[in-house]
Amino acid sequence: MRLALLFSVLLVGCAVSSESASSSAAAETAGSAETLDCKQHGSFPEAAMNGLGGTYVRAGAVPANELASFTVGPLKAIAGSGGKNADYTRALQSPCTGGCTASGQLSTMMDNAAIGAFIAFDKEAMYFVTASKLDNGVTTAMCLGNAVTGETFLVNRQ
Repeated sequence: MRLALLFSVLLVGCAVSSESASSSAAAETAGSAETLDCKQHGSFPEAAMNGLGGTYVRAGAVPANELASFTVGPLKAIAGSGGKNADYTRALQSPCTGGCTASGQLSTMMDNAAIGAFIAFDKEAMYFVTASKLDNGVTTAMCLGNAVTGETFLVNRQ
């Protein structure tokens, strides 16, 4: 199953480049005067990946049937790779097709030369992590680029 996910990720990564994704306007991080500009390509280093566990909420208006929020549990290393797995719960903005909440296995990979950083929710959805903000070992915000549509948006840690 992990091999199939990795193969899917590689195919999608070749088809949609996170660098060419359209971007939303700069957004302010929750509870802070600092910004994470989703128009500027940043990074998702190992420290940000390791500090991922927590709940994130999408900034701004959320289109129907799109990712609105998600919670990531404790990360576990994937043997033989630089990636990690974790349990997740995610919510889509209503109205939704096929249900507004889902739970399962999340896979993530920090910045890498092959396809860049990503977060994948089972086989349901994949997002490139185009930028991240780290504060005291905790990921506080990320810019996510939809691997299918190319839309980029900000999520803030709750």
